[in-house]
Amino acid sequence: MSILGKVTFRINDEYSSRVLRFVMSEHLQAEDIVSKGGSLYLTAGYEFKRGISDYLGSIGAEYEIVGEQGTVTLLKRLLAKKGLLLGSIVSLIVIFVMSDLIFSFEVLCDDPQLRDEIMGVLYQNGIYAGCSSSGLDLTAAERELKRSIDGISWAGISIQGCKAVIDVVENVPKPEYTQKRLPTNLIARENGVVEKIDLLDGQLMTTVGSGVRKGDMLISGDVIGDLNYSRHGFVKHFYVHYYTRSLGKVYGTFERTETFFQPYSTTEKTLTGEHGTKTMISLFDVDIPLFFPEESMSKITPLSDTPLTFFGVELPIGIKTVGLDEYTISERPLSAEQAERRAEQLAETYEHNFLGDFELRSREQTVDIRDDGVCLTVKYTLYGVISEEVEFFISK
Repeated sequence: MSILGKVTFRINDEYSSRVLRFVMSEHLQAEDIVSKGGSLYLTAGYEFKRGISDYLGSIGAEYEIVGEQGTVTLLKRLLAKKGLLLGSIVSLIVIFVMSDLIFSFEVLCDDPQLRDEIMGVLYQNGIYAGCSSSGLDLTAAERELKRSIDGISWAGISIQGCKAVIDVVENVPKPEYTQKRLPTNLIARENGVVEKIDLLDGQLMTTVGSGVRKGDMLISGDVIGDLNYSRHGFVKHFYVHYYTRSLGKVYGTFERTETFFQPYSTTEKTLTGEHGTKTMISLFDVDIPLFFPEESMSKITPLSDTPLTFFGVELPIGIKTVGLDEYTISERPLSAEQAERRAEQLAETYEHNFLGDFELRSREQTVDIRDDGVCLTVKYTLYGVISEEVEFFISK
């Protein structure tokens, strides 16, 4: 059938034979020729509408056009609504222009500092939000990324609709190695008693069983060595002085005291049981909430994110739906027993986060019930590495 569309006639059945002979003699393209209810229904291409109508008028046939569909019909409807037609044309022009612009970026790396450096280099090369993608030299930008940024070894840029995707391969960090010319000492980071020493390089400045204070030198990188040899019963000594990096670990027992305070109240968020959904417009990676109350206290859970597309091209505009679980914030009073339990929970959290590298030898706690809250003081006896490495400067 014609690309212009098709038209359906309903003709009085007494003229059906003459109409069919006319269609065959003129070689008109017709389909769905049906006789029903005393009428002949005939569907033909839209370009034959005038010819069939003129013939039916010339023979005085009673007829009616009962259906039209196709391109011509759609254009007539649009022309009848000029505002809709104009808006559609303007929208198509805007979408066509916007489809050539870049509005968002996706950098495929985990380092935020490296991502900022990449965006800075792209901006210097004319690749930024709102620029046209048709005139960009992506190959030159990739070379500039590899030349300007030390943290990557390869870079690739691709344009996906209105989004620029930057894929990079980060440099594999070189393994650390011991640099003998870097002078360092090992000093005590806790007040304690030395119980074990693992010395790899440097000059030992303490012994097992000795007490040390925080900051005392345990292993020195300023080494004075004694070299000697014997010949004919005589012993010759040579003293050498050199600097090195102190390598090793010093283990010891030390004490640490921490205080945890809990007042007689706590702030809590209580779910009200009210649930709902809100809609947001996602525009150029910015979420714009719609109809959110200003004083809303809600726990937001993402539900769906639907970007708009145009002929398979993802546009930087979409609709995002989120779920809301409403809650209220309140101050809940605590009894002395409840405050003490919460203080103990604070102590347990501290032990889990900060004392995991040490062996806990003993734990003593005291509870002080005050007017404003409960104060829990815990005294720990710990065993572990008490040494830390520090650099020192060589005097000229």
